Amino acid sequence: MRNYIFDLDGTLWNAAPASVKGWNSALDELGFTEHHITEQQMLKLVGHPRTHILKTLFPFITGDRYQEMYNLSAQYSFQCIKDIGGVLYPNVKSTLLQLSKEHKLFIVSNCQEEYLELFFNQSNTKSLFQDWECWGRSGKKKAANIKNLMRKNKIEDAFYIGDTEGDYQASSEAKTTFIQANYGFGETYYNNELSINSLEDLLSLRVLPR
Repeated sequence: MRNYIFDLDGTLWNAAPASVKGWNSALDELGFTEHHITEQQMLKLVGHPRTHILKTLFPFITGDRYQEMYNLSAQYSFQCIKDIGGVLYPNVKSTLLQLSKEHKLFIVSNCQEEYLELFFNQSNTKSLFQDWECWGRSGKKKAANIKNLMRKNKIEDAFYIGDTEGDYQASSEAKTTFIQANYGFGETYYNNELSINSLEDLLSLRVLPR
């Protein structure tokens, strides 16, 4: 039996198009229409907390307007994802179902707790996971959340499946074995030996050391 801890965006699903629509609606309401963002801009920042995205894309929004933008972007992106939905990567549900029969599955993401619940509701996969943690609930960075989840569930070793450099760094800091999701948002291969081109590849990946 293995312990698989999954990233969410770029690993299990892609909700960037709906999220971008929500961000741009927030910008419109605050009078920043000329600063609309694109899906490509968002994809480079997926996996980071909202505070990081705000500071990176909109450094000119400060003070009370910053808090307004934080609240509105969270509200509208959540609503757009709820209305439009995210897109599961191919065979995600069937793969998770098969993996859960022999292994323990977890999620650690930098998302809001409500966003994680949206994923569970739309994918109907909540029952397949033993536990989960996110930045929106704990207020901690991904590496700390991985460590705390492992401690809570008495896990000595685990695999972390993610797609970005931030995922790789968090996995390394938490001392888990990283599996690179090549199909996600990351532009660099951080682990050539342990990599998958679809989630389904986990079912036949033979080079795992555990």
